[in-house]
Amino acid sequence: MRETDLEKPLPLGLALLEGETIAYRTRTWFRAWYWIVALLIVTIPFVLFRWLRSITVDYAVTNRRVIVTKGILVKNQRVLDLAKIQNVSMRQGPLGRWWNYGDVLVETAGEVSAERVPDVDAPKLLRDAILNQKALGSGRDTAL
Repeated sequence: MRETDLEKPLPLGLALLEGETIAYRTRTWFRAWYWIVALLIVTIPFVLFRWLRSITVDYAVTNRRVIVTKGILVKNQRVLDLAKIQNVSMRQGPLGRWWNYGDVLVETAGEVSAERVPDVDAPKLLRDAILNQKALGSGRDTAL
């Protein structure tokens, strides 16, 4: 505190007693850097996780299959036959519509679980690509 702060009156109109002087005066300090560090501790792992997932997951739609490859050290690959795909749905929240990302859910016949494609860029394009290839493939099958 500056020297002039010692001369300021006490809050709420409180007066000093006779012969009383202020020896030291302080206020609470807003420790902004604590909040910045806490925010970074929470944000950096989240961003790092999202970035790692974006570079280690690959989705490919061929004229016969949907191929999902995931992993860094251990690669996992799931292959979905277009002929077995029953339903393809898409989900986008408000932020997803704003920044054009969302989830695509691919449901296949004969399987209990569906393949969820989370946080994909341009989910409508992925959904449409799967449906278009499925339609083209089913047209080929009926011509044979």
